[in-house]
Amino acid sequence: MQRAYRGGERAGGVDLFIGDARYLHKGLDASILKGFLRDVIFAHTAIETCVIAPEPANRAAIRAYEKAGFRYFKTVQCPGEPRPEYVMRVDRGRLSEQRALRAGVVSGERRPIDEL
Repeated sequence: MQRAYRGGERAGGVDLFIGDARYLHKGLDASILKGFLRDVIFAHTAIETCVIAPEPANRAAIRAYEKAGFRYFKTVQCPGEPRPEYVMRVDRGRLSEQRALRAGVVSGERRPIDEL
């Protein structure tokens, strides 16, 4: 993935594998990934963005990563790899923004979520 991502920021990367099929399609991936981003990746203050690169045909993974805050960045073909990678990224600021919205914080004020 390092070859695929050539951003100017200091970036972390995530590559994950769900080994037990009983845990597929249970809705766990987005919440687990958000926690990993918060507690591991962005716990390093030098990291500004995080990338992940599923196969373009893996729509379930792409949707789960979108739920965790990732957005499409670009599609790349890495040398020696049989299929392209659909590179997605999430920035530290975007993740913080999402947490603030869920908490009902807008412009420094706390407001109920249903008023947003």
